[in-house]
Amino acid sequence: MENQQIEITLYRILQEAINNIVKYAKASKVDVQLRNYNDIYMLTIEDNGIGFEIDEMQREGNGMGFKSMQNRLDAIDGFLEINSQPGRGTSLLVEINKMSLQ
Repeated sequence: MENQQIEITLYRILQEAINNIVKYAKASKVDVQLRNYNDIYMLTIEDNGIGFEIDEMQREGNGMGFKSMQNRLDAIDGFLEINSQPGRGTSLLVEINKMSLQ
């Protein structure tokens, strides 16, 4: 990777995601993939944990870790998608455009 800010952002997002999985998900499996495409870095993190209702989490004011991830990505014009359902685990998709920081 050619940009330290991208490296730090990806590291911190992965760190926060793993922390959330360990604390809350009760997962027996986690899959992490970092792909380096021509124009973007794509990080996917998926677990088979208990999942959650995204809308409910936001209404209750929880999810500070996700807010932190989003703030980090906003600073470098990145993208975050969170998918989760109770009983079906959670997946995160992070995309960072390599050109956004040049």
